[in-house]
Amino acid sequence: MFESMLKEIDSETIRILFTLQLTSPAEVSNLKNSGPNIEDNELELKKEEFNPSNLPNNSPQKPTEIQPIKREEPKIGRNEPCWCKSGKKYKQCHGK
Repeated sequence: MFESMLKEIDSETIRILFTLQLTSPAEVSNLKNSGPNIEDNELELKKEEFNPSNLPNNSPQKPTEIQPIKREEPKIGRNEPCWCKSGKKYKQCHGK
């Protein structure tokens, strides 16, 4: 399945490369100066439609300060006795 997908991608890439037509810079400038294309107008409209201020949840908000999390009890060290009273060190008991 994966191999067939890779072969399809390779064949599509080769097809595009062989059908590609190179143009000179003079031809490109002639096309730009010949007049507006319908496709160009559509592309420009799509660019104008996208406006970040139109997105929801983009209202100006003050950034909230991040509050550090404070522990209720002190952190258990790795070499301290385990909290379950097994007699083992924390790292050998619940610290794994």
